[in-house]
Amino acid sequence: TNKRNFKRLKGGMLSFQDPEAHFDRATKLLNKSDLMSLFYAALEFRFAVEARLSHYAERADDILNKAGNPWKVKVLARHVNSVFGDDDRTYQIEMKTSTMTKPIIIEYTPITPEILSILGKVNNFLHYPGVIQCVNDGKEDHLRSLLNRGLEQLKECLSGGLQGPLIHEKNGQITMVIDAEKYPQLKDQFKSGGQISLRINVEPFLKEE
Repeated sequence: TNKRNFKRLKGGMLSFQDPEAHFDRATKLLNKSDLMSLFYAALEFRFAVEARLSHYAERADDILNKAGNPWKVKVLARHVNSVFGDDDRTYQIEMKTSTMTKPIIIEYTPITPEILSILGKVNNFLHYPGVIQCVNDGKEDHLRSLLNRGLEQLKECLSGGLQGPLIHEKNGQITMVIDAEKYPQLKDQFKSGGQISLRINVEPFLKEE
């Protein structure tokens, strides 16, 4: 597919690469009552998970100095977890400089095993036999329930601005990649200089009930 056919977002990201755009479309489609919108909502939910995992996988590749990303969700998740090893924990960074009146809170929010479990069940409906079974067996409500649960958890996963956990280098330095568009105030703070203090909290992520 020619990438020029896709709308570019701020920062040069293509719209089909943006997990939040897929999330928004999935949410809007799920609010509609027709069956076709339900299936398209399921597809957008899948794209949102894949796009978020792809961003984390790119960060993992930076660490491994390895080119290219796998595309299957399970492979992506395995690849990310092999580097970060934190698929069920959040990292919350409290960043403060001498010129700031209050700290900036930045989080890493993983795609959890619970999200992947829900996606696996949703994927059963994203092929022709699954569509037929959904219609014939009256499983629309079940699919809608899965998507509601999945999108609720995914909303939390998309809230974080860290592209992966902190990386502790051998020289004692800490490396992190931040989604600058979520924290526009950081650019001015870094320009102003001064010492930066970090407070790091690591907590279990939300679990599926």
